Amino acid sequence: MNKYIVAFWIILVTAAPGKTQTHPVKQFFRHYEGAIHKDIRLTVNLIRLNDSLYGNYTIAGTAEQDSRPASPHARLLCGTMNSNGNFRLKEYPGEHGPVIKGHFTDDQHITGIILNKSGSGKGLPFRLEENYPVGMSRFNVNYEEDNLKLTDNAGSPRAVVKLSLLLPVATAPADDSLRRFILQKFTGRHTVAGKPETVLAGIRQDYFREYVTSNKALYLEMPGASFEWELMKYTRIVYNGNHRVTFGITSYSFTGGAHGNETESYSTVDMKSGKILSATDLFKPGYEEELTRLLTRKLHKMNNLEESRKLVDAGYFTDEIKPTANFYLDENGIGFCYNQYEIAPYSFGSTDIFLTCAELKGILKQPL
Repeated sequence: MNKYIVAFWIILVTAAPGKTQTHPVKQFFRHYEGAIHKDIRLTVNLIRLNDSLYGNYTIAGTAEQDSRPASPHARLLCGTMNSNGNFRLKEYPGEHGPVIKGHFTDDQHITGIILNKSGSGKGLPFRLEENYPVGMSRFNVNYEEDNLKLTDNAGSPRAVVKLSLLLPVATAPADDSLRRFILQKFTGRHTVAGKPETVLAGIRQDYFREYVTSNKALYLEMPGASFEWELMKYTRIVYNGNHRVTFGITSYSFTGGAHGNETESYSTVDMKSGKILSATDLFKPGYEEELTRLLTRKLHKMNNLEESRKLVDAGYFTDEIKPTANFYLDENGIGFCYNQYEIAPYSFGSTDIFLTCAELKGILKQPL
């Protein structure tokens, strides 16, 4: 499991054993916009689950006082808040990102400072206001957490389920399409009906049923063996603007063995047409060869490898990185996500290659 999802689920509010949490009283999705030092644009998407926060942020420029360059794309955030409205967020993955400390002054405003990775120093002050410009969608948060003992015996292994589902607030016809696409990706089913809490309860019940069916008889024969299972799945909004929404579904599943399996799946919905965008919607005909070259060159750069050196010599499965349909949009470019084992071994984790609009200029049909 990568560092981000480990940190995120560790800080989530833990339900009491055997107790289901559905629709915590304190939960929301909010989009904030504002500035650092009044001149550097800062945008933040935050999802609250009781006293836990996760989301992403983008800095559009670099303040003179900041030695760290502006983020080329949205960075993931994870943290906590207390009853007084004070919060602390950390960038994940990586140990070099900043610490963001702040306070919810009311339901629509937050203030704070961006500090270096140690959380020390003077920091960069910011002030943000909740805002949803034309072309941006709003979302509701649905959360469920539960666990089930395999038997009634003391010390029985458990299956743990944690689910965070974001769905759009229906204000336009395209919101229904977006809702359908998110539910399809989240559940893995082509048709999904019912209220969000019913959908989450169905996932939990199916998972627990499979857990008991697959493990109970074996556990009674081999009580000393480990039969712990985990399912963790959450939704996040990567891009939300210009009548487009990119959402991501991150899943982690452990059913025994040396390690679990984690995947990230992205989709971008055109809110005007109500359709999922494909690469052919974004790129000029014949883009594949040039995009392969750009992705391959960028991965070399990310690993500080000379372009003449083969990627296979650095541990990858291939020397050419071809485009994947698993991509996300950002106001600054497009990111391509390759999950574990797709282009590299498990130890590499997922590989995220982000190409800026400037890098893609020659093959984009039109500006993002």
